[in-house]
Amino acid sequence: MRGDWRIVERDAETLKAIGKRRTRNVLTNNALAKFAQGLYDPRQLTQSYTYEGAACPTIFRRYCYIVLGTGAGLPRSSDTNLFHTVADTARHPSLTRAGREVRYYRRYMPEEENGPTYTEAGIFEWVPYYEWVDEDTGVTHFSPRPYSYGTLLNHVLIDPPIEKTELKLVDFEITITFE
Repeated sequence: MRGDWRIVERDAETLKAIGKRRTRNVLTNNALAKFAQGLYDPRQLTQSYTYEGAACPTIFRRYCYIVLGTGAGLPRSSDTNLFHTVADTARHPSLTRAGREVRYYRRYMPEEENGPTYTEAGIFEWVPYYEWVDEDTGVTHFSPRPYSYGTLLNHVLIDPPIEKTELKLVDFEITITFE
C-alpha cells in the first residue's frame, strides 16, 4: 500500500496554481491493523452497519477527516497523531474509489483556516459517527465524533510549508493505492 499526496495552492480570484507539491506519506501501523481487522470482520471497513445488541438498533458510520498541523518531525509508522494538530482544520473530504485506489479530496476555501503556516497533514479514518433512533418517539439522533476518535491513516510533511491566507485556496488530493 502507498499513499500519494498532491497539494495545489491557487490564487483565490483566478484559481491559477501558484504552488504545487507532490509527496508520499507514511501509512501508520494502526491503519494497517484496521485493514487486517477488516479482513476478519468486513463490517469494520464498510460505510455503515447496524448493531442490534443495543436497546435500540445503532448504526455505526465510518467518518473521516483531513487535518492540518504545524509541527515538525519525521513521520513514522508508529504515529497516532500529528506532531501539532490544528483541530479547527479538521474537514470531511470527498471519498471515491476506482479499482485498487481510494481518493480523498478537500478544498480549503479562501476564508477557511487562515493564519498558521501548515507543515504537516494526515487523514483520520474510522471515526465513529453514531446515529440512533429513540424507539419511544421515533426521533433519529446524530452524534458525529471529532477526528480524535479516529485512527491516523497516514502522516505527511508539507514541504515547503503552506502559508494559508484569504488570498488563496488549497486543494488536497490523496490517493491510497493497494499494490
